[in-house]
Amino acid sequence: MNKRLLLISIITILSNLTVYSNSKSNKHWDFIPIPTISYTTDLGLQLGGLCDIYHYGNDNNGLYKEKIYLDFGWATKGSGYVHGYVDVPDIWKNIRATASATYKISSLYPFYGFNGMYSPYNPVMDLNSNTKTAFYSTGLNMLRLMLTFRGNLYENLKWVSGINYWHFKVTDIKSKSFNTLNTLKNEYIKAGIISADEMNGGGHLEFREGISYDTRDNDADTHRGIWAEAYLYGSPDFSGKGYNYLKSAIHFRQYIPFFRGKITFAYHLAWQQKLLGNCPFYMQQEIAAIELKQPETDGLGGRNTIRGVLLGRLIGDGYAWGNFELRCRLFSFNLIKRHWEIVTNPFIDAGIITKPYRLDKMMKSGNPVIYSGKQDKPHISIGAGLKLIMDKKFVLSAEIARPRLRQDGEYGINIGVNYIF
Repeated sequence: MNKRLLLISIITILSNLTVYSNSKSNKHWDFIPIPTISYTTDLGLQLGGLCDIYHYGNDNNGLYKEKIYLDFGWATKGSGYVHGYVDVPDIWKNIRATASATYKISSLYPFYGFNGMYSPYNPVMDLNSNTKTAFYSTGLNMLRLMLTFRGNLYENLKWVSGINYWHFKVTDIKSKSFNTLNTLKNEYIKAGIISADEMNGGGHLEFREGISYDTRDNDADTHRGIWAEAYLYGSPDFSGKGYNYLKSAIHFRQYIPFFRGKITFAYHLAWQQKLLGNCPFYMQQEIAAIELKQPETDGLGGRNTIRGVLLGRLIGDGYAWGNFELRCRLFSFNLIKRHWEIVTNPFIDAGIITKPYRLDKMMKSGNPVIYSGKQDKPHISIGAGLKLIMDKKFVLSAEIARPRLRQDGEYGINIGVNYIF
């Protein structure tokens, strides 16, 4: 089945290249509309579409003046999203502006508890249609609005300033196929780990300040360079519920070419942690990002952080993770006026909780489905991927990974677009 999904995805891309090649593409505008078929173990088979719109102007330097990205999809495990992104590299006096809007709904959103291995996981209770059990699921709707500005400090060093708005609606699972009340989230509510004033979600305005350093030679298909970020972000308590927090995030990515650019060693080191305040549980899985490679920002676990590990398996007040991969360019060719490359990327991912979240309440619950009594340990996965790259702009991706710990799931398969970093 998985080979068929990959084949269908490739055929879908190829069948629409005539649209891309013959569309309204000139020195002013370039349109890339593509229907999509993707697959992830966490979300299931996903159908949708995307469109890249580039405005180049009259400079003939190959650099776009504006980019608009539109994306939507619906997955078989009960989730869907609509995502829009606008990038203006020089909106005013060398200041770059990016804005995005995302709306996501999920009737079976994964919730595996807090703090990694401290929370036990029983796969028999996870989306079991025979017993109608979806113990590790909840309903979740999310609206995210992001606006970010970047300006020059010195050469490739830039300041970053932004504002985000989040709104979450948390519900019981919405599925006739499963018991809607027998869930881990409801056990957390009974034990007082999730309080009444946060159990249904809420809205939060986040402010962000930091710096970034970027020497990448290409954003979509990077051969060489460094891409690093460090910033503080937080939310004041506008609701009066006592949820105000300050967090810090650091990302360091480096791309090192070997053998005349045929192989690139790429790695990503990241750390994110709450410094002050109290953050509601439904915000803890969100990974802070200045530039989104995917519409999803959920972690740790899943296709954007620790591939092969269950989505949201690690939730804490702080965590660190790393991605290490070799991007090996197998061969290239020209087809229908486009340049193509085939790339494989074996990888290792790893992550760990650095600051637990409400662990004392988990221990006091005395409930074996909430607290395992086991210490958390590094969560590691190993896998490989295959990429089909068009004109160094568009990357079709297929990856498979297996976690080292059985408590993190069996394996993960992700078919979609873009590198994760």
